[in-house]
Amino acid sequence: MGKKHKSGKRIKASTKLAVALAMEDDPKAAVRGMIKAGQLKKKCCKSTPRCAKCPVMALQTAKTMRSKVSKAA
Repeated sequence: MGKKHKSGKRIKASTKLAVALAMEDDPKAAVRGMIKAGQLKKKCCKSTPRCAKCPVMALQTAKTMRSKVSKAA
């Protein structure tokens, strides 16, 4: 399912992605790291709507997060 925080609530994938982006400069590298850690699938199944572990959606989210951070700085 997903990791639980010490408060008992589940950690969202976008939060994990934000943490991965903080460690990496490149969005692709951050998504690659999450795939190796088993948090994302290796290949997109192309279902509609996209599933929660979709690497395509994670990369898209990572790119938008990176652009928002670079605009704010």
